[in-house]
Amino acid sequence: MRSALGSVVVTTSAVVALLGAPATAGAAETGTRPEAGSEQSSQTERAERALPTERDTRSSRAEAEQDDAEQADADQAETEQAETEADQAETEADQDEAEAETDADQAEADRTRSGTSLGYDVSHPQCGTDLPDDRAFAIVGVNGGLSTRANPCLSHQLAWAHGSSGRVDDQPAAQLYLNTANPGQVLDLVTTWPTDGDTPYGDCDGGNSLACSWQYGWERAENSALSFVRPAARSARVDSQPSRYTWWLDVETMNTWQIGSDDARDRNRATLEGMAAYLLSEDAEVGVYSTGYQWGRIVGEVPRYSNLAGLDSWLAGADDLEDARDTCDDDPLVPGGTVTLVQYVEDDLDHNHACR
Repeated sequence: MRSALGSVVVTTSAVVALLGAPATAGAAETGTRPEAGSEQSSQTERAERALPTERDTRSSRAEAEQDDAEQADADQAETEQAETEADQAETEADQDEAEAETDADQAEADRTRSGTSLGYDVSHPQCGTDLPDDRAFAIVGVNGGLSTRANPCLSHQLAWAHGSSGRVDDQPAAQLYLNTANPGQVLDLVTTWPTDGDTPYGDCDGGNSLACSWQYGWERAENSALSFVRPAARSARVDSQPSRYTWWLDVETMNTWQIGSDDARDRNRATLEGMAAYLLSEDAEVGVYSTGYQWGRIVGEVPRYSNLAGLDSWLAGADDLEDARDTCDDDPLVPGGTVTLVQYVEDDLDHNHACR
């Protein structure tokens, strides 16, 4: 039972037993109540056990601080790891790029060992000389220095050109170039100056005009194709059709050109347009060869309506192969054109690097 105060009623013998005293037989059971101080002490002990001690608080705080430090260290380590991985990735990218460049250089070296990617151009100065056995393509000069003369060893050099490997894309194994000129300012000394002709610039009447300059170019290209190349090609047992060749118009200051005015340059341009017109009428590929300086002095600006506009450019004047590669990025000689070949001289022989 519980008393009104909530104390437990115990017997006298139970109290005696708890106190260690012997129980008295027949003693009457008396109700007892714990002392107030004892109950309060018990409650205080329970409260103290329920609350953390100062030592516990210090220990928890230290553990929390240690956890924070460990987390910060972990975050720092993760950041450093990420930076290390980024540096490693960058290093690997640099290594890959270096390896790619090495592979490209090795590929170029392999091509050189197994077969060159270079081309050569030859003409009458190389008659009787030993020509390279290994060549990707060759360009043969049709004329003997002047547009009115034939290269005396054209047949032999055509046969040699056709033995080129042709391993460079967009560069036929055997190609041709023509000497060009416009002697209209000294036409009294020129037996081949035209006296008539129907041209895009009107009728040629034998004078020093745009029309006769154009007609002169047409006739010089026609004569070179029909009178020089065709018989030499047949003798060499190679293709004699103009349409089977790329023809380059060689424009250099060493030949006879009109000088002194924009009109003179326009007449020079008309001659080249006449040459290109004949070759294009035969379905041949046509390009122009010069340096930027010489082209500017001889031809000057080419209008976009000209049939020279859009032709490929073969640039001269590079110092070596490395310079030739850089020169591929120079401006073409005509608007809308593309630099496809660059020439440099090595061992007294014209070498040619294909830009594409």
